[in-house]
Amino acid sequence: MNAADNELIDIFIIESTESLADLDQRLLAIETAGEAADPELVNQLFRAVHSVKGVAGFLGFEKIIQVAHHLESALSLVRSRQLIINEDSIETLLAGGDLLRRLVQDARQSGNYDAQDMINALQRLNQSCKASAEQQLESAESGVAALQAEFTAVPGAIANPTAPRASNENLAATAAAPEASIRVPVPVLERLMNLAGELVLTRNQMLQVIGADRRRSLSGLGNRLDQVTSELHDAIMSARMQQVGTVLNRFPRLVRDLNRRLNKQCVLQIEGAEVELDRTILEAIGDPLTHLVRNSVDHGLEMPHERVAAGKSPEGALLLRAFHEAGKVHITLSDDGKGINVQRVREKAISRGLISAEQAASLSHREVVQLIFQPGFSTAETVTDVSGRGVGMDVVKTSIQRVGGTVEIESTPNQGTTVHISLPLTLAIIPSWIVTQSNFRFAIPESAIIELVRPQAGDSNLRVETYAGRLALRWRDSLLPLLRMNDVLPANMQQADKRTAGTPQNIVIVETGRRRFGLAVDSVEGPEQIVVKALGRHLRDFKMLAGAAVLGDGSIAYVLDIAGLGAQTNLKSGKDTSRAVTEVAGEEQELQTVLLIRNGAGKLLAVPRPMITRIERIDTTQIKTTGSLRTLTYRVGTLPIVEVVDAGQPQQSLNQNAYVLVFNSAGREAGLLAHELVDVCEASTNVDTTLFYGNGLMGSLTIDGELTRLIDVYELLDCQLQQAHSNCRAEKLADEPSGVVLLAEDSAFIRQQVGRVVKAAGYHVIMAENGLKAWELLQAQPELFDVVLTDIEMPVMNGYEFCTRIRGDERFAKLPVIALTSLNSDEQIHKGAEAGID
Repeated sequence: MNAADNELIDIFIIESTESLADLDQRLLAIETAGEAADPELVNQLFRAVHSVKGVAGFLGFEKIIQVAHHLESALSLVRSRQLIINEDSIETLLAGGDLLRRLVQDARQSGNYDAQDMINALQRLNQSCKASAEQQLESAESGVAALQAEFTAVPGAIANPTAPRASNENLAATAAAPEASIRVPVPVLERLMNLAGELVLTRNQMLQVIGADRRRSLSGLGNRLDQVTSELHDAIMSARMQQVGTVLNRFPRLVRDLNRRLNKQCVLQIEGAEVELDRTILEAIGDPLTHLVRNSVDHGLEMPHERVAAGKSPEGALLLRAFHEAGKVHITLSDDGKGINVQRVREKAISRGLISAEQAASLSHREVVQLIFQPGFSTAETVTDVSGRGVGMDVVKTSIQRVGGTVEIESTPNQGTTVHISLPLTLAIIPSWIVTQSNFRFAIPESAIIELVRPQAGDSNLRVETYAGRLALRWRDSLLPLLRMNDVLPANMQQADKRTAGTPQNIVIVETGRRRFGLAVDSVEGPEQIVVKALGRHLRDFKMLAGAAVLGDGSIAYVLDIAGLGAQTNLKSGKDTSRAVTEVAGEEQELQTVLLIRNGAGKLLAVPRPMITRIERIDTTQIKTTGSLRTLTYRVGTLPIVEVVDAGQPQQSLNQNAYVLVFNSAGREAGLLAHELVDVCEASTNVDTTLFYGNGLMGSLTIDGELTRLIDVYELLDCQLQQAHSNCRAEKLADEPSGVVLLAEDSAFIRQQVGRVVKAAGYHVIMAENGLKAWELLQAQPELFDVVLTDIEMPVMNGYEFCTRIRGDERFAKLPVIALTSLNSDEQIHKGAEAGID
């Protein structure tokens, strides 16, 4: 067999595998629909099997031809409604599809497979039909012969064309459009990703060198390299991403098989199959998810008669859901079964010597449930070929942690169990924050960080305490376990000095799964993208380390495993029930997320985080000044730069390195200059306007005991860029408002802020402080408004209720409704869509 033949076979395997990928899913859909099955589903199956048979005939794979031929015949009978669709017939078709896939995947050795039993089963299925199976087979065989004859005739047809050659113009006119996609071998993608990782590392090192060099030419080159590297990395990452449906869609077949084997009735629902995940992670979670689905059907869901006796439907419900949240992919598996017997888990754990009776008595419900992840742990009374050997759940946890994920279980007796899996989007290049401890540098993945804090004396909302003899962090209304980084380091890394003895000054609040805790470090250096490398053998036993990375200056940073560190915390994190949440004027205080920065004069400023499009680190020597206007060459255009300066004060001199916060104003980008990034935190929306108001400021707040000015981004941009946009603004002012917007928002701060943005876009705004008042305005002038902007969480009438009223009135059927909210979970988005929010 020559190289060309091998290439053809490889193409056949790839294409046929793709053609047969949805075979199970379509057969199960046909089984569910029965006689009402969509004919197009059957046609798609028939075409897929027919295509495989045709190419196999060309390549001479006889076993594949035979199996595909009989499977095709059965599908033909389904299509003509001569084959009765029932559980047994679908089971035979599924088994035939399984064998056909195995033969295709091992095409070169397919002749060694024993396929006769499957062929006989398919023949019996075909012969059971009322129509003449013999005629069907003869017709199909003649089709194969005709197809082979056509392939034989191809060389002659090429050598002796029967029609004159088309002109160049005709060829150009009739040429097929170029392919929109190509197949790239996985090793090529892996190599591209490795090279991109090395490029990121080289980029980081080069930027360190350029930062120490004052030549502008090098700085410009470094900025361009930074931009190109980031874009290349993003492009390669998108090529590695695959939909989780490639894994999730295998489970309907598994659940069906388990139902037959266990005599149960389980209905599986899948949501979020379109969510994308790095291919490496996706491959790693297939087996763990299979374990979990098996356990849910076998252990979680009761037998039909038991469910009926418990007042439930005989059909058990299983929901497998994937969604994005907080920069991670979350997968949950929920059942409505009997839940986990916590008392039995306690007894098993004691009998196996995992914990003592005293420890068992002190464990919470949640902590007891997590014991099922211990190796060899099982509460199953009998061992079957489905589950019960106690080798599944510890493997699940280990496999998920190996790719940087976490897994936790919640269970309620007689209501069901939910397994929560949290996964990083990728393992290749990880945005991280670099911290130092005892002269060593460590990287904490950005996705695990909740907040960076520095406790100040006298701050009741953020202070270090002692709880049950251990350090704890009072963080707003929560009490979090607090670890000193120095205390958990290996002995040869620990260093005794004054910094480790007093009150921690730099604390990173991190999250693993649903658990939060504080990590006290010597210092926080800043953000950096890292390429994670495997640890050497001498460090692999340290559970707190997930890998290592080379930083831009050539030094080594150890990547922290936050889940491993979390296992060392013995305090429980949660709400502090001893103190009510802070209230203002008798009502719950509303919070907003802000980014704290300092300007050139060292003043602390707060910027609403949702308004920021991007944050870029820049070399300030690249900023050009024309009069009072500063600009920066940015990507493919020019970015205007503004800065908060006290009235009457000149613009501050610039440090070598600074940050630009990029915003989008009326369809155009502009940047706010920040000399230092301080923190991201939650702040009150109750703003004091007595000291600072106007000229780009909305007022002031007190954050961590320091007076902080809250920036009105759009007014600041409007004021300082007036010269740059004078012509555009003159045109807008000359025009009448292009429409009227009804804004429903209970927060005066947000109403003011959003109102300015909408007015700047050329609209007139009418505001209401809750949904009911907005509804009354809409009722009073039904023809006035062109669009509705509404918050969701409001007193009197919330956004869902407001929108439901709008959609219930025929006059407003086509009125656009847009939600302004930070609520962005899949469930909340679905609820909004049901209410009619656009």
